[in-house]
Amino acid sequence: MSTFKFIDEEMYQQLVQRAEHDERWAAYLLLVNTSLVITEHIPTTPSALEEVDIEKLLIHALEHIGTAIHGVLPGDLEEFYYYLPASQKNTPDQ
Repeated sequence: MSTFKFIDEEMYQQLVQRAEHDERWAAYLLLVNTSLVITEHIPTTPSALEEVDIEKLLIHALEHIGTAIHGVLPGDLEEFYYYLPASQKNTPDQ
């Protein structure tokens, strides 16, 4: 099992600088920042874990992920479909 890895402010600023001049870095930074927003809501104690409304937490995370994906891939779902693992593409209703 892995733990969260964070970078220092200086390294983050280097990412921001790259994002200012390269759309690919900007898209990547959008996804990184979205992940950080989601992690801000992770329950950090056993009591918080017991009290959290998992439905709201899940919806919050999915909304952020959806917004970020749309920001990176503004096309339709077919564009997103390209990035799905092969095992997810072979569904019976296709």
